Amino acid sequence: MNTPSIITRIVEDDQYFVTNNTDEAFTLGWNSRQYQFDPGVKALVPFGLIANWFGDPRATPGQRITFGKGKAISVIAKREDEITRILTLWGDISNGNASAVPKFVPDVLVQFSNGDKIETIRDDPEGKGVAVSVTNVSESEKMREELDALRSTVANLEDALNAKQANVKKINPNGVVNA
Repeated sequence: MNTPSIITRIVEDDQYFVTNNTDEAFTLGWNSRQYQFDPGVKALVPFGLIANWFGDPRATPGQRITFGKGKAISVIAKREDEITRILTLWGDISNGNASAVPKFVPDVLVQFSNGDKIETIRDDPEGKGVAVSVTNVSESEKMREELDALRSTVANLEDALNAKQANVKKINPNGVVNA
């Protein structure tokens, strides 16, 4: 039985750890930079590199996901299309046969900073463990702003409560009102 992967926390502009579990080093490019993956070494890399070279772990079987608004529309391909894309990228032309993924795509471990594993398409080609919740940067910023506003409201309420409590006359155990 597959356990749902922990991809609900993926934010596109964040970076994640990738460990090369193969015996050979390889280099991958992303956003005009080259990233060296030595055997057994953990590297901090942008999510875009992971999605591009190892397949977007958020890709869902039979479902194309579109999110964002205005000019900032993003698309997550169907898992089947993502398999075909990464196999072609790694040199296989088997028409997206999921069983070919382990043969062509390097074995890597992708993790959050706390060590939780992110299931890649190589780990779970059929997408049995995919549980997607997409958050883009503008939505994250909006959530942070709302959270900050709520924190401010709570702080104001606490201040008001403290002020009221400061003005309340207290009765000591002897029944005498203290000012």
